[in-house]
Amino acid sequence: MHHRFPLAGFRDHRQQQQRAIVVTTAAVAMPGVAVQWSRPAVLGLYRAILREGRRLQYTDRDFFVSSVRREFQKHRDVRSTATREQLLKKGWNFLNSKLGGLM
Repeated sequence: MHHRFPLAGFRDHRQQQQRAIVVTTAAVAMPGVAVQWSRPAVLGLYRAILREGRRLQYTDRDFFVSSVRREFQKHRDVRSTATREQLLKKGWNFLNSKLGGLM
């Protein structure tokens, strides 16, 4: 069966992902809201930063991706819950600030 708009479902799914990121970002950016560390939260942050990095116009994207990857790998072995949550909050603040002013 031929569909007129074969990617319609994909667009809807993509929009849902973007809405989820906006909701998560807004919740983390609010003062007084605790940031809960979890593996899915870290991976979501990593993917969101890389996704936003695709929009960069005046920065070398390969350098940006390697810098983000290096920063995440540097903190891979952190075990303190408080430090993990602080780093996660720092990452979301970086994303909320338009990648530190790069965008």
